Amino acid sequence: MIDFIPIDYRKRRIRREFRVFENAILIFVILVLCLDIFLYFNLDNKKKRLADELEVASARLEIIDKRLDKLADQKISKNEIDWAEMMERLKELLPQKLVIDSFTIREDNSFEFRGQLTDSKEFFKFIDKISNFDYFQRVMIEHSLDNRETKKNLIKFKVRGEIVELGR
Repeated sequence: MIDFIPIDYRKRRIRREFRVFENAILIFVILVLCLDIFLYFNLDNKKKRLADELEVASARLEIIDKRLDKLADQKISKNEIDWAEMMERLKELLPQKLVIDSFTIREDNSFEFRGQLTDSKEFFKFIDKISNFDYFQRVMIEHSLDNRETKKNLIKFKVRGEIVELGR
């Protein structure tokens, strides 16, 4: 069979098909680079946000430490409670992932402790430990398993009771 199509036309057609393939690869590479850049900036923003949250938490802890130092030097009530020792022993009970929202001690030695935890197993261990803590009496625990935020799985709780002298 004789081919009447000039050789020059055949070469152009092959080049056109190859250019389409080259362009598809080029577009794919550009899309991958854009995705990498987007993910990098997204990760960088999350890193900055977490650093800011960590800074705020550190500032709160410093304020709490200052208040505890002042509290250790003063006597809140007639009872001679060793506040520094009580707070050290309480700190040993607290889980690592616990976020403390507030801890209030009133003049009548009643307290209220609000916080959040992400792990339910740690939460139930914490309930057991705080209920048997030597310095606390009449401990009541309120928690909400239904109040979980989306994808964070937070368990919010409140502990109330009275602070007593050790051995009382």
